[in-house]
Amino acid sequence: MKLRVLSLCLALMFLLVGARTTAAQSQPNWTATYFNNTLLSGQPVLTRSENALSHNWGAGSPDGRISADRFSAQWSRRVNLAAGTYRWHVQADDGVRIYVNGQLILNEWRFQSAEYTFDRALSGGDTNIVVEYFENTGHARIHVSYERIGDAGGGGGTPGGGDGFAERWRGEYFNNRNLAGSPQLIRAASVLDFDWGSGSPDPTINRDNFSARWTRTINVDAGRYRFTTRADDGVRLFVNGRLLIDKWFDQGATTYSADIDLAQGSVYLEVQYYEHLGSAELHVDMIRTTQAPPQQSVVVDNAASNFTIFGPGDRWATSPVGFNGGSLWATTRSHNVSDQNYAFWTPALAAGKYSVQVYIPTAHATTVNAQYFVQHRWGRTMIPVNQASHNGQWVTLGVFDFAGNGSENVALSTVTYESSTRQIAFDAVRWVVAP
Repeated sequence: MKLRVLSLCLALMFLLVGARTTAAQSQPNWTATYFNNTLLSGQPVLTRSENALSHNWGAGSPDGRISADRFSAQWSRRVNLAAGTYRWHVQADDGVRIYVNGQLILNEWRFQSAEYTFDRALSGGDTNIVVEYFENTGHARIHVSYERIGDAGGGGGTPGGGDGFAERWRGEYFNNRNLAGSPQLIRAASVLDFDWGSGSPDPTINRDNFSARWTRTINVDAGRYRFTTRADDGVRLFVNGRLLIDKWFDQGATTYSADIDLAQGSVYLEVQYYEHLGSAELHVDMIRTTQAPPQQSVVVDNAASNFTIFGPGDRWATSPVGFNGGSLWATTRSHNVSDQNYAFWTPALAAGKYSVQVYIPTAHATTVNAQYFVQHRWGRTMIPVNQASHNGQWVTLGVFDFAGNGSENVALSTVTYESSTRQIAFDAVRWVVAP
């Protein structure tokens, strides 16, 4: 009898533990954390649960404790998804990033008021989704939603031929000019090289006033790539969620090109197109223009295009002293404020381990608590640096693992929490391949 009671107790215990484990895997609500800075840094001012990620604060604020301008937020949730292709809908004013199981699927971390729609195949199962957002000034808005539109690899596919999209473009055609609603036609294409003249892509599609979206994932070697489009009328081209070509207006057949540096690995491409009246054509091509040299180190200086600054312009100052003959500096702030100045150094890296080092110039670097934030494969790490005692030197922040996905960076703001006002320098950052 005692043995049967013990067995029943053990079975009940395992059932309860299993129930807790299953419940922990599903988190239908978003966990939202808000910061009174644009860097997602420091302790959050507010943490709360939200059942939907859809906010339009206008000129206001998420909460009385949050500034109306220059704040940031992060939402995370863990859900159990069926494998398949998911369509994402995003509206943001200003910057937004989205990660799925640690993989960056959208990277638009910039001043903007924009909308994005893109498809991504997910393997399903326990899925962790993280959305990061910052607001600079003016109106504030963020909306993220997603829906399953088909099986992984292409959804409905082509009749009688499997999904047909494994190594080809998945094309979706709509009988409207704004990619709205469900597609009228889905079919594969080996290349995007169409000249329909005054005709139509298919008898089921209008001759005028139609739109289309093509998506695919390809593998590339590291290097610089040139994407070229020729369209009549509007065209947009996204590379890994980044809008590279944006010519969404009525026009005759016009050619546009844009270059981008890509690390070795998979690249997600999306092309959007619409036809208004008259002739219709679309052509898309890509070539590698330069081969990436063996990468031993990457330097991003304050004069580089992938060095970006934010905050009041009148608080930035230039100096003729620095790693490459110049640097920027500003006065420090004693606490988190909405009008702080800050900067990002964003390298083009191949995946791997790197020693991250910052250069401290010999002038305008008197702070003893510069707080550098390193965004790497596994998250964000803050490293304090005494700039005053390292003038004219490279300072190593540490060795970190990087995914090489284009979203990793080093950030620095003027907030140092020092009681007296000092000067903080913004110069060069380098990533050196670690042995």
